[in-house]
Amino acid sequence: MYEKDVFLSEVTHELKAPLNVIRLLAETLRNELGDSPPGDSAQLAEMIADKAAELTELVSKLADFSKSRSKPLEITHIDTAAMVRKICADFGRPGTVVNIGTLPAVQGDEILVETVFRNVLANAFKFTANTPEPVIDVLWRDGAVIVKDNGCGFDPAGADKLFTLFGRLCEGTGYPGSGVGLVLCKSIMERLGGDISITGAPGDGAEVKIIFGKDR
Repeated sequence: MYEKDVFLSEVTHELKAPLNVIRLLAETLRNELGDSPPGDSAQLAEMIADKAAELTELVSKLADFSKSRSKPLEITHIDTAAMVRKICADFGRPGTVVNIGTLPAVQGDEILVETVFRNVLANAFKFTANTPEPVIDVLWRDGAVIVKDNGCGFDPAGADKLFTLFGRLCEGTGYPGSGVGLVLCKSIMERLGGDISITGAPGDGAEVKIIFGKDR
């Protein structure tokens, strides 16, 4: 394990306990305030709980990032279509049309490949949340799995930022995010001998291209 991965693993582990305490204290405070809290105290307690939840998610993502770089690979045969269907069912949102085409089986580490699909599909569902008729397509094209959505999209000039730690293009847009998910996906795909890229345009959705290594 790289020295920085050891450091990251230890830091995320140490942060989990105090964050859980903060969340519990915020919940206790809300309960103590009851139905008629004075002033803005209820709102402040809610903000504390929300921010603690955001930090907990960030710590969890960083822990996943560290593990993805250090866990021994367990290469197996993966039914990507079945995996995608299961993940989409978990994220299922009424009114969202999900089209899953014929996808090939691949060789890879099942936990890591699922982590990639789960992060990519979570983004597709998240960024189509405000689209009147959201559509997500998952298909095989030109030797890659394509995940395409008709969501809010992004400025392609900042695409490289999406694959840097804490790099986000949705600051101030109301869409939550840790800025770690796509970095995690990039790290995993490169470790598996593949790659991942993304294209998009403002108001025209995004398209993620996932390439699995030929030796996998």
